[in-house]
Amino acid sequence: MIQTKALKAFLKTDWLGSHLVELDKIDSTNSYAKIHAHELHHGSIVLAHEQLKGRGQAQKHWFSTSSHNLHLSIYLQPSRDESLNLLTFIPTLSVLTVLQAAGLSGLSIKWPNDVLINNKKLAGVLTENTYQGSRHQSTILGIGWNVNELNFPTELSEVATSLALQGRSQEQSLKRQNLRRFLNQSTELTDEPTARDEPQTRKNKHHTSAVETWSKTQLLVDFLLHFRRFYELWEHDPASLARQVNTYLMGYGRWVKLIRLGNPSSEGESVKCLGVDARGLLQVLDKEMEVNTFTYEQIRIQTE
Repeated sequence: MIQTKALKAFLKTDWLGSHLVELDKIDSTNSYAKIHAHELHHGSIVLAHEQLKGRGQAQKHWFSTSSHNLHLSIYLQPSRDESLNLLTFIPTLSVLTVLQAAGLSGLSIKWPNDVLINNKKLAGVLTENTYQGSRHQSTILGIGWNVNELNFPTELSEVATSLALQGRSQEQSLKRQNLRRFLNQSTELTDEPTARDEPQTRKNKHHTSAVETWSKTQLLVDFLLHFRRFYELWEHDPASLARQVNTYLMGYGRWVKLIRLGNPSSEGESVKCLGVDARGLLQVLDKEMEVNTFTYEQIRIQTE
């Protein structure tokens, strides 16, 4: 169980997380944020210890079992309407920065909203904007992050992973001094055990070969500190934020296959990925040497 009191103490911020809604169980944190928007303000966080019907982009379902992972939504009322598409990348960059600090490798962003490690999905972002007429009201960023999940359904086992699984597979190359603060046995911010966690906790104390669990509390504190920094960069220098996204973007600077979502049966066209621009749009160069720009609702890309 995440230590929300410790979370508030470590954030020390006058906006992000100053209002925290903690839920034991909910269908979707994004759905909650939309329904209860009148109770939220800029920087409010909706945190669920268990999410029953998490949603991803394109109506996909986000798989998660009880208390093993992170599921939250951040409610924003941006100060300007420009570069709203770039907001989606703030959570992905924040996750990646935490993972780098832990010493993990093989990190990338899959357009437009997935964090991959060794080509398997570790985290995803669902971005939803609300409007009053043509006026933008709010942006809700939903984050699902596989932390201590060990068993995925058969159909997901080849494409999804968790920190617990990746930490074990990369154990020989990880720098223990970097990793230690994030582990539930070693970090200052350890998670509070739940009834279902106790057997595994006892096992970890007596068997060093047991899979090490990660502190969701420590991960969330670090994630939110990076989120605040990247959000302030979005406000003042979105071009710099876009450049950081491109360092992780799969296919950046290479020829990729572009799939138009309006024509899913198409085999795709070969284009060169020029990366995300300061508006959060993807730019590509076609075979006629023309630059085209797309939103995430229009296309997906496949690396060749």
